[in-house]
Amino acid sequence: MVRRKVEARGRRGTAAVQHGQPSRADDEEVLAKSLEGLRRGGRVALCTLVGKVGSAPRDVGAKMAVFEDGGTCGTVGGGRFERLVVDKAVETLKVGRSASVDFSFGGGKEVPKSIDTGLICGGAATVFVDVLDPSPRLVIVGGGHIGFPLARLAETLGFKICVVDDSEDTVNRERFPMADELIVDKRFDHALEGARLTASDLVAVIHGDVDHDFQALIAASKSDARYIGLLGSRRKISEFMKRLRREDIEPERLRGRLFAPIGLDIGAETPGEIALSIMAEVVQNLRRGNHTRKTRPH
Repeated sequence: MVRRKVEARGRRGTAAVQHGQPSRADDEEVLAKSLEGLRRGGRVALCTLVGKVGSAPRDVGAKMAVFEDGGTCGTVGGGRFERLVVDKAVETLKVGRSASVDFSFGGGKEVPKSIDTGLICGGAATVFVDVLDPSPRLVIVGGGHIGFPLARLAETLGFKICVVDDSEDTVNRERFPMADELIVDKRFDHALEGARLTASDLVAVIHGDVDHDFQALIAASKSDARYIGLLGSRRKISEFMKRLRREDIEPERLRGRLFAPIGLDIGAETPGEIALSIMAEVVQNLRRGNHTRKTRPH
């Protein structure tokens, strides 16, 4: 049985592309598509024309969403100017920091250090490229003694929460009212496939049963999840690495993503303390990146 929180999707449709003053329909379409991209777990660059001098293809307020694959929704003017904006937006998405960028329509003379569009209509435009990150989602595999305090901490920190287990006695709405999604399945690999893991997701495998944990590890390793934490002893982890090779999954695929044993070493002993150590490591991963601790494939 799978329980999911149903979320309203953005309005679909195609707004007519017009130059000049942006319309409300244009804005709604751009924002709706941006929200869809974020819900899929990807970054989105919302590009807004925030200033212009002289002649420019569109007025201040024109918006365009740019996705990590270079796809777009909306327009800030078309032509070479827009292609340059898209290129800059994709570059900004990779860096992960918003930026204000100046473009020239007359040889770069209007604004120092502006990007020359090659156009000769005169004027200049400033585009603010706002990098939007999806809300981080913590997928907790195991709703037992550690899973419950871990979900409470994740809620406090504003994470989306998905809890996976094999029993409704453990994973139910009464026990996890804060969860966005509850998945009950006897096969944890199937459960994680149903969770649709993305590159912005963080997975904590903390159930404890060897077979369940290994099923979850296989599914997570085949995904693009940025963080996979595994609860267990070093001996268990070493054995799992050997089993992964027998499944034709090279541990190198997990380098920089697998954190095992899970959690920062704070001397944790109780379930609540272990949950705190896990959450601290998750936050560290988000803020400092996957290089914060070396994966130890065996």
